[in-house]
Amino acid sequence: MDPIGREGFGRKRRRLGDILVEAGVITEEQLLQALEYQRQQPKKIRLGLALVQKGITTEIAIMEALKEQLHIESITLTGYEIPNDIIKMVSEPSMLKKYGMIPYAIDSENPNRLYVAMADPMDIVAMDDLGVVTGMEIVPAIATNTEIMSAIDLVRDQIHIPFVANMGGYEKPETIQMLKGTIDIFLTDVKYQSKEISKKYSSAPDYFGFAMDSLAEMISLCGAPKFDEEGIMQSGVIVRHLVLPGCRKDSFEVLKSLAERFGTEQFILSLMSQFTPNGQLEDYPELNRRITSLEYHSVVDMALELGFESAYMQQKSSAKEEYTPPFDLTGVV
Repeated sequence: MDPIGREGFGRKRRRLGDILVEAGVITEEQLLQALEYQRQQPKKIRLGLALVQKGITTEIAIMEALKEQLHIESITLTGYEIPNDIIKMVSEPSMLKKYGMIPYAIDSENPNRLYVAMADPMDIVAMDDLGVVTGMEIVPAIATNTEIMSAIDLVRDQIHIPFVANMGGYEKPETIQMLKGTIDIFLTDVKYQSKEISKKYSSAPDYFGFAMDSLAEMISLCGAPKFDEEGIMQSGVIVRHLVLPGCRKDSFEVLKSLAERFGTEQFILSLMSQFTPNGQLEDYPELNRRITSLEYHSVVDMALELGFESAYMQQKSSAKEEYTPPFDLTGVV
């Protein structure tokens, strides 16, 4: 077994669409159709999956084209038993689903070389991330996305780490339903109840309806929170709510609506005090300050009054710039 490593691609990534057009698998027009379909999806999907879902080509055709063009090995994962010690090397298993990859073997002559089946063997970021997690040199082989996802599902019990999805609350319920059987814990937001506030700050007057319906679907899929004997959450939903300056009454309405529709034991509430103005709020001067202790504690009191006794609370010291990542769009395509 001697598939080429990532160095065989160079650090300049060739684009999947260009390779498939060059190989005659798809036309330029079909590529544009797939890219448009990809942009329309509420949750980001890889181009290869977009091509398959649109019925433009098949996973096998994509795999064979990449195998020939990149001179890379392919692997059939159906019936392939991945050793437990290899699976346990991945301390962050959520990245397997995210990138569409799974490690399957260690080089018999070089124990620092890890063979990984990938739906997109040109994904340098995926190989870098897995290399950091495992501390090994990553050597890609190509497999179909379907086989990779099936293989991940088969080894989930060996990993013993819940799969977590970090959501924004503005998803369609059918999008959440697509994650059935994949996600153990949902982290989601319910930001606003007021149409006026959600329109003003997020240009989404319909936000609350989507957030509540999506939350209902998450609870339906995961059930009430469950913990292991060490107190580590294994499944369930965590609902975050960030208290905003001048908006504590809207926070009251959010909490009341949550309690009325779902009760207080079907999810874990996380009340956040970490709002930090970034100095770019000329159009929203009312937000150009941190929240006061009165604002936050009044929302906490409301939560306790409604029966949210297991909620997560924050110290006001969380509202610091060092806790806020730089949103400079780095890495956003």
